[in-house]
Amino acid sequence: MTLHSFFDFPGYFTKTGAASEEIKCKMIHTPDTKPGSGVLVWMNALTDQLEALADPLRAPEQKRYLKSPYKFYGIRKPLIDNIAVTFVRQNQKIEPEDMHVLCTILWNAPFHEQKSLAISLLQHFNQKWDASTIDMVDRMIDQVTGWDHLDELSIHVLGPLVHGGNAPIAYLRSCSDSENFWKRRASLIAQITFLRKGTGDIDLHLELCRKHIGEKEFFIRKAIGWSLRELGKTRPELVYDFLNTYRNDVSGLTFREASRNLPADMKKGLR
Repeated sequence: MTLHSFFDFPGYFTKTGAASEEIKCKMIHTPDTKPGSGVLVWMNALTDQLEALADPLRAPEQKRYLKSPYKFYGIRKPLIDNIAVTFVRQNQKIEPEDMHVLCTILWNAPFHEQKSLAISLLQHFNQKWDASTIDMVDRMIDQVTGWDHLDELSIHVLGPLVHGGNAPIAYLRSCSDSENFWKRRASLIAQITFLRKGTGDIDLHLELCRKHIGEKEFFIRKAIGWSLRELGKTRPELVYDFLNTYRNDVSGLTFREASRNLPADMKKGLR
């Protein structure tokens, strides 16, 4: 195994394969020692796995599709998650501090997929989250350059963080005030998995939707519609009331997305 410095990890993504392909991850755990002693070992082992799965033929297609400024290795997202899940299962005794350091190193690495792995590890190490996790997530959201990383961070990390007691729900309101439109999008989609079940802070969510209803940015309009569409699966009356009230204010994109799951009689009432 080649040793790398903390900020020199040239490998990351995995190889294209059939949907049924299984990735057999190597054991990547170290003896219980002082915090921080295993991070470099873990990082090198993860890097070796990613380099071994790289597909240079697929990489350019991904870069074009995601419009990312970073380098690519060309791997499907499920294979990245497979590596993350296996690592988490094999390293349950990792210290929160080491988890944060490992994810930060991956996030700062030069490949798009390394950043995806950082998010996946952070998501699946949710039992290691503490009050400092939101600070790292905040920095990551500030540095996001595309919808894929933003959506993964918001839905699978930020949302559970604020609803799990590791960050105040008011953080979403502060995100909504940001000049960074990705951060504003985060405030709108972070609760999606909760809204889908009719839970979460629905009043806050509707407040944020009203706040951004006049925005021209595509990703904000899409976020409002998408989140309301999910809310409509369990609370269609709330979505109907929102669209009925702001029918002349919402964009066509927002309206189409938000009304998609409404019952036929409600859709008819909005015409």
